[in-house]
Amino acid sequence: MKLRMIPYGYKVNNGKVEPDETERKIVQRIFHNYIIGKGLKTIADMLTSEEVPIFEGEKVWSKNRIKRILVDERYIGSNGYPSIVDDNLFSRAQNIGKQKGFSVEPCSPLTEFLKQHVICGQCGEHYRRLRQDHVYGHWDCIGGCICEKGVTDKRMFKQIEQILNCVYQNRGLLLDKQESAAFERTPEIIRYTNEIGRMMDAPQPSFAATQSVIFECAL
Repeated sequence: MKLRMIPYGYKVNNGKVEPDETERKIVQRIFHNYIIGKGLKTIADMLTSEEVPIFEGEKVWSKNRIKRILVDERYIGSNGYPSIVDDNLFSRAQNIGKQKGFSVEPCSPLTEFLKQHVICGQCGEHYRRLRQDHVYGHWDCIGGCICEKGVTDKRMFKQIEQILNCVYQNRGLLLDKQESAAFERTPEIIRYTNEIGRMMDAPQPSFAATQSVIFECAL
């Protein structure tokens, strides 16, 4: 299955995300049809029968895809995206969804933290999390960089675990007294470094506690 690099309804123009005029109308149409009483499958079947493209080579809509569009706050300007659906229309759709009993489970606190702080190693732009279903997510760079392998939640957390384990195995790096021209060891950084060093040297280091301090220092 292909994955879009940006939400349906948007395009990247000269490195900037902006509404795609054709897709924007489809998104608005989905919201309007939903609030007048049409179900998810009915809307999906309608778009499929009209052969409305999702992306190149894909014209089959599912009710899950419609559902993800209806709960995506980026359509009302969240996370720096330009708004293509007004707040009132979005709110009405959410109220109808609650009455019908569907909702999207909130992300864990760790996932929410990562959504604000993970950046791309190629261009320095932030990574964002696209929900694939009610639990799992797919991550990509808002700058449009393409990763060799898909970045799933599992892979993201595994990479972080490996980094933290590397820090634990090489904790002397955190205490390196050499300073580079681009890095200044402020009193706050020294305090965090010493605290992490003490935690690492404990007889039974707490991985969770050390992780928390490292994330706090990263802020």
